[in-house]
Amino acid sequence: MTVDQMKDVIRNRKAYCTEENFIGIGSTRKTYSRGGMVIKIHLYPIGYLQFKMKRIFTAP
Repeated sequence: MTVDQMKDVIRNRKAYCTEENFIGIGSTRKTYSRGGMVIKIHLYPIGYLQFKMKRIFTAP
């Protein structure tokens, strides 16, 4: 996926993240599936911070 395609998904996330595309919910985010991609929407700022910390600790 190109940067422009990712920007399009971010700009139009409400169109992509519909009830029909909903696949799950966690304690800090909802997950949607659309066209072979998974979109995670953080429900609270703490969820995004946890995601960033996980990336730091799991990076190769």
